[in-house]
Amino acid sequence: MARDWATALLQGDVHVDVPTIGTSAPGSYRDRLDAQHLLWFVLAGAVQATSAEVRHTARAGTAIWVPPGRRHTEEPRAGTRVFYLRFRAHGGGIAETVHEDLIATRVAWHLRWYLDELHRAVRFAQDLRAPQVRALLACLLIETVRNSVDATDESPPLSDQQLEAVLTHVRAHIGETVTPSDLARQVGLSLAYFTPLFKRTVGLTPRRWLVQQRMLAAADLLREGHTNMAEVAAAVGCPDANLFSRQFRAWHGVSPSAYQRRPRRAGPASCNASSPSTPR
Repeated sequence: MARDWATALLQGDVHVDVPTIGTSAPGSYRDRLDAQHLLWFVLAGAVQATSAEVRHTARAGTAIWVPPGRRHTEEPRAGTRVFYLRFRAHGGGIAETVHEDLIATRVAWHLRWYLDELHRAVRFAQDLRAPQVRALLACLLIETVRNSVDATDESPPLSDQQLEAVLTHVRAHIGETVTPSDLARQVGLSLAYFTPLFKRTVGLTPRRWLVQQRMLAAADLLREGHTNMAEVAAAVGCPDANLFSRQFRAWHGVSPSAYQRRPRRAGPASCNASSPSTPR
């Protein structure tokens, strides 16, 4: 099982190789066969992934994990951007691959947190057997499996175009007062009708999702070296610095200042069956 394989990464004598990690505009591949694990998280747009057993459209906020030895096709739509990861693990008796075919997720934006932290950990780790690298990769994969969907069941309440309209609006106005009503207006729906559809599609209410997006944007600014917390809070649309600090801690598990001071450390203490706490 994929989850058991991911858990095995936590063994101290397992070595992890991560030759590729970062954001890119993906290309099209037909009948691709790779000797390493592939995982991509869609930041914008969509990718159609097809294998012998699965056909799935990965939309913004979703991920696909392709184990090695699985012949597949990748067809991104124009304008698509992904966070892309190639990796393999060996040693410690761990198997080279898993039994599953393509593993696709529901909308799960919190996976980006693990990818960002893994990216940072890989950059600074001298030994990829370092506990934080293995723990972050294990948590990312466990969360991918935990949020997986039946790839044949694809009828989200909000369309790709509607989700993209919402995402584009929030990114363009992250430093302003964006409300759930603003999101509903982007897709021409009333707030009462939009709210349950959005929650069914994304897994969060519009209000909680807005907080999540602000906290992800704040983490980006802190990683870029911004140190004035009041300015960071204002830049992501949080004029109340105290509220910003509480919401940041609720999502990332540490205060903004502690997060900024830890450029060489990453990862949650555990990832048994829970994701970072959802801010209210």
